[in-house]
Amino acid sequence: MKCKYCGTPLEDGRIFCLKCGEEIVWVPEYNAISSYRSQSEQAVIEATRRAVENDKKKQEALLIAEAENAEKKKRKKKITTRIIIAIVVLLLLSIGGFWGAKYYIEQKNHNDIYFQLNEAHINYAAKEYDTALEYTNRALELEPDHLTALFMKGDILLAQGNKEAAIQFMMDLRGKTTDEIGVYGELIAIYEAQGEPAAIKELLAQCTNKEVLDAYAEYIVEEPSFSHESGEYNELVAIKIDIPQEMNESIYYTIDGSEPTDQSTKYTEEIDLAEGTTKIRTIAINEKEICSDVAEATYTIKLLPPEPPKISPSPGDFTPEMDAKIHILVPPGCTAYYAFDEAPTESSARYTEPIDMLAGEHTFYAILIDKYGKQSDLGSAFYNLINQ
Repeated sequence: MKCKYCGTPLEDGRIFCLKCGEEIVWVPEYNAISSYRSQSEQAVIEATRRAVENDKKKQEALLIAEAENAEKKKRKKKITTRIIIAIVVLLLLSIGGFWGAKYYIEQKNHNDIYFQLNEAHINYAAKEYDTALEYTNRALELEPDHLTALFMKGDILLAQGNKEAAIQFMMDLRGKTTDEIGVYGELIAIYEAQGEPAAIKELLAQCTNKEVLDAYAEYIVEEPSFSHESGEYNELVAIKIDIPQEMNESIYYTIDGSEPTDQSTKYTEEIDLAEGTTKIRTIAINEKEICSDVAEATYTIKLLPPEPPKISPSPGDFTPEMDAKIHILVPPGCTAYYAFDEAPTESSARYTEPIDMLAGEHTFYAILIDKYGKQSDLGSAFYNLINQ
């Protein structure tokens, strides 16, 4: 006998099918009509059973799907939570890293002299002088002898209008750096910008460093020199004032003892001194309006008259057979005038050649007048020309 539900052969005495689990009803054989009806009922039961099983499977599948969806949602929620936590952690790490990096960079820059100098230059160019000074001061804290920082501070002080502070700061650097030429250059630039050539002159006058003086030779004006030394002269002299030929300078002078300036008489040619005492004071001024020290010389011109003229021959008696001509020795620069028996003047006869003696007893007089108009004392000789 077979199971009417699943067709599995059945062992005698079984009360349920081992395969489908349905109850087994042991009945006797029946006729065809009954058998057909039973088969129809059995088909209906089978369809119902299958529908129930399918519905059961659908319910199970639905429950499984719901469970899986719930699990997916749970897992998704966990993943989302983890992502959020990770993002928060990363964000916190980033913020901490940013501030840590920022602190590290700030500390590094704070101790970097080149960063400080660069910031000083940037702010100086932007005319943010106070900020530029702060960076420069920090640079000098890091390296007190840094030349760029030192010169930058002087420039900033000057730009702030602290002229005196800038000058004093640079003045204090003299003799304390390896760049003396640079220090003096900064000071010269300040004075030049302020239109103070006298301050440049004084600055370099105090300097004993030859390298500095050579470097700024164009700012140094040597005092002029005179062609004649001070003193007393017995003749008129013309004074020439000299300056080094390579220097493009102008010379000004006074002859009354007053202080020479660029408003005094400009020297263009030799100065002719008159008789008496003359004090010449002079300066040289270059294109940068820097003047030299005052050079001065005092001259006393005391013109002496010529010596009385020398007359020959010697006084005495003469005859026509003898050399009866009178000679006057005339020194260079002098003119001789003569007369018989009276003192000559500049209006008297001018001596140009030997003069014949006059017959009888006569006194011959002569004078010399030099180029300055000074007249000598009388020179004289007594002659007696005897006619036989």
